[in-house]
Amino acid sequence: MPGHNKSSNNYSATFRCFVPQLSGVLFRNFSLLHCSAELALYNTYFGHNFSAKQYEIVVANILLFLIGSLILATGDVTYLIFLLVYGVDGCLTICHRILLHENLGEAHRKHAYQLMANELRIGHVKVASFYALLQLAVSLGFIYLCPALAAATGLSLVAWHWIYLAAALALLALAYVLFKKKYYHLHEEYLASLK
Repeated sequence: MPGHNKSSNNYSATFRCFVPQLSGVLFRNFSLLHCSAELALYNTYFGHNFSAKQYEIVVANILLFLIGSLILATGDVTYLIFLLVYGVDGCLTICHRILLHENLGEAHRKHAYQLMANELRIGHVKVASFYALLQLAVSLGFIYLCPALAAATGLSLVAWHWIYLAAALALLALAYVLFKKKYYHLHEEYLASLK
């Protein structure tokens, strides 16, 4: 999916929105964020694919490093929620492929975003923007709703982080399964047309 680079760009931009709110840990790594932002702008808005596959790996490593630094500094693993939308799609797609007895090392088009772009013919930029906005909504709730609930209920912030993570994970997994149940037949029809 050529638009996957735009997904990586939008996803990294979504995470960068929360840098000031998260922790002083990330400010030490500001040059990485700046580099990631410049590459994302170059790829998304100027339409150039700067070493497409390598770029995705670079962005993923930068995000993993920053989120890992945040987790190590705070001791709170729930910050993995910043990867939740892609994480749910990736993990459940792997589970689906295992159920189909497929070789996980072979190429496929079974991710939800690939079904949207290829079988439903939704534009790559729209799909990437949808994923980014969905992750943005999940992240906004995590950053702003959890502290408000902790203050209102007296339950600790970390407890609300875990509750929010579990609820968001359950909702996204349910949405993924329902989406795949409704539209996966289109992918099977595409595969049948190739034979």
